[in-house]
Amino acid sequence: MAGNVTTSEAISLAALAEFTAFGYRRTSIESIARRAEVSRATVYAHWSNKEEIFRALVSRLHQEHLAAMQAVADDPDLDIESRVTKLL
Repeated sequence: MAGNVTTSEAISLAALAEFTAFGYRRTSIESIARRAEVSRATVYAHWSNKEEIFRALVSRLHQEHLAAMQAVADDPDLDIESRVTKLL
């Protein structure tokens, strides 16, 4: 686990890497724990199951993308064509 990263964040980052590399079905709590360098029990202390981790990641990524899109849409220095292009 990296220096200033919380255990929960390390698990989230590991889960994201596992889901990205292997997909939902082939990712296991064991593989997430191994990548995060924690025990399975530690993963379960932070998350109820794999689905809960996945849903939290999807929600977080969705919110980050919406915020980035809103920033582009609200940028007064961009003309409409540039905004649309960046949004796409």
